[in-house]
Amino acid sequence: LETNSQTEEGEPFVTHCKQLFGALGNKSFQRIFLFLNVFPFMSRVLGKMGASFLSNEHSAFFINALDQMIEDRKENSHPHSKKTSDMLQMLVEAEADQETITDTAAHGDDSKSHKRMTKDEIKGQGFIVLIAGYETTATTLQYLTYTLTMDPQAQEKVYNEIVEQLGEDDPTYENIGSLKYLDAAIRETLRIFPPVPMVTRRAKTT
Repeated sequence: LETNSQTEEGEPFVTHCKQLFGALGNKSFQRIFLFLNVFPFMSRVLGKMGASFLSNEHSAFFINALDQMIEDRKENSHPHSKKTSDMLQMLVEAEADQETITDTAAHGDDSKSHKRMTKDEIKGQGFIVLIAGYETTATTLQYLTYTLTMDPQAQEKVYNEIVEQLGEDDPTYENIGSLKYLDAAIRETLRIFPPVPMVTRRAKTT
């Protein structure tokens, strides 16, 4: 998935995100969301009725984008190649093959399919990550800018590290891993201004 939101006006990914979050921000959705938090079993009932809080256009765009990214990861995955270490890669590696899924449906849960995921489940989890990461990332960057503005010495250290480590190179997923002080600054910003102050889920097993 290639985006160019900095220079291209009306970039599809950003446009769909803005429209989606605009819809999620209305009071009607917030009331329904609160209702489902109180009565979570109703989400399955509404799902069977075909009800959805997201427009088909936005959902289809993100699901198709995820489908493309998953297939690209599979096509470019080789036994001896260096794998990208991120959430999407972990989801792709957790996918169960069709034979395992069929065997599980016929004989119930067993060790062969333990903690394996179908492709639809992977796309569903990826969709949640995209939605959850869009606004939280924007909020974190805003607070990071604020904290660096309030601390010129830390701002200078971040700047110098970027110049020393990247030089004239464009930032990529691989080379930004060398920016240790910037990573520390982001983590400290998250500690002081967490965009998600609490998580309601609890793991039953580890």
